[in-house]
Amino acid sequence: MSRLVWDSLERPYEAGIDRGVLYLDSGLVIPWFGLTGVQEGVDNDSISFHYVDGVLYLAQLPNENYVAVIEAFVYPTEFEEYEGGKPFDFSYRSSDNKIHIVYNALAAPVVGTYRTRGKDPNLTTFEWSISTVPGTHTSDIRPYAHLVIDTELAVPEAIADLEDLLYGSDILDPSLPDPATILALFQSYARMTITDHGDGTWTADGPDDMVHMLDPTTFEIVSPSAIYVDDDTYTVSSW
Repeated sequence: MSRLVWDSLERPYEAGIDRGVLYLDSGLVIPWFGLTGVQEGVDNDSISFHYVDGVLYLAQLPNENYVAVIEAFVYPTEFEEYEGGKPFDFSYRSSDNKIHIVYNALAAPVVGTYRTRGKDPNLTTFEWSISTVPGTHTSDIRPYAHLVIDTELAVPEAIADLEDLLYGSDILDPSLPDPATILALFQSYARMTITDHGDGTWTADGPDDMVHMLDPTTFEIVSPSAIYVDDDTYTVSSW
């Protein structure tokens, strides 16, 4: 078992993204070192992870569908089988150090981007339009297509664990975890955990500086994830 390795060649261009990876239904996990851009559409179905002081406090999923255009100078030959309707998964890291994970993607070549080589020394750009088929692995998470994790705000240990899953390690083969697994990974680093018992009651567990009793019948939660809606109503989530 080993970590994925991207090209070590010197590149004649600057890429806005890196760590491109294809996760194919055959079980192959392939680094995509020629990936240079992913232009995301406005109609996008993404789970956004929100952090305060490096700790996850909210996972938010809008209702739209994820679409994008992938740009590359080089692509793995295995990807040709997936052009035109066969679903695949992929991940990449954007220039703002956010890890993007896209599930159930469908790719179609953009007309006019495939050019024969001539006297022009410029590199040929390949483009594919991407749409997604939202899906879910558990009943606890509604259909999804796109996860975004900010590596600069998340707990470093959680990012290291996630990268070991995505890219492999000395003891793990690279693989694509589902959103429930990723969310559980980040929640395992939470300082405070909110448990909904499903009967109208809930429990808050955390250190004394975050969860404590003011008197025998009154408690206080001091956390950025405890947000007052009005004088009598608030929302609270694990943090």
